[in-house]
Amino acid sequence: MNIDSGENVPSYPFHQQWLATGGWGIEGLVNLGSVPPKGAILIVGVPPIESATGMPLRAIAMF
Repeated sequence: MNIDSGENVPSYPFHQQWLATGGWGIEGLVNLGSVPPKGAILIVGVPPIESATGMPLRAIAMF
C-alpha cells in the first residue's frame, strides 16, 4: 500500500500535502489480515532523525 501511486513520481503530491500538516504516512505494512478490524492497538516506534524525509519504523499490532 502506498499513499501516492507510481504515476506521481517525482512530485508525490499527496505526500507533500499530508506531511505538511504534521500527519504520518505508514506504508508497507504486512499481515494486516491477521489483525481484527476492531479492538487492536497499533504501536509505532520511529527513531528521531532530524530533517529526515523517510525512515524505517517498527510497527506492532496488539490484540
